[in-house]
Amino acid sequence: MSLNDAIFKTQPIVTLQDLAQIESHNKREKQAYKSNSDIKLELRNDNIELVPLTEKYVKGFYHITKVYRKEHEERMKKELS
Repeated sequence: MSLNDAIFKTQPIVTLQDLAQIESHNKREKQAYKSNSDIKLELRNDNIELVPLTEKYVKGFYHITKVYRKEHEERMKKELS
């Protein structure tokens, strides 16, 4: 793969467990990556994140969606009353 090549993968994230698994893959944290010589762990910092997070993905998800969850909860209270 040359420097001009890129891999862009999209997939639905259904559960928070899915999100945690995606983080483990993106950040090359799985133990299997350490024993696979084809994977260059030193290049993981070259990954480009569309929504960069300094915290874990699940925690970042809760942080990013905090306002939306509050709005949703308020709407649900109105609809159920």
